[in-house]
Amino acid sequence: MPERSTTVVRVANSPTQAKLFVALLEGAGIPAYVEGDGLVDEFVTSRRMLNLSGVRVFVPTASLELARDVLADVTVDQDELERQALEAEDPETPPS
Repeated sequence: MPERSTTVVRVANSPTQAKLFVALLEGAGIPAYVEGDGLVDEFVTSRRMLNLSGVRVFVPTASLELARDVLADVTVDQDELERQALEAEDPETPPS
């Protein structure tokens, strides 16, 4: 049986968290993508928006071990992400 060309490296709790994982992986030179990012599929989109199944992050199978190493110690505080996003929307708020 042939090996799959991509593999799930991590399941994120939200689309925002998944995008952070992708950015970290790409910063380390590992191509990565979020499931359904390029699709206009109402079913996939609604499941992601409702966060019913988590958001899967894919990498090339050949890069899986390196990708796991990159994300091994990464934790994302959803409250902190939300706070930063809100601050970014309001230019009058000084950075903390």
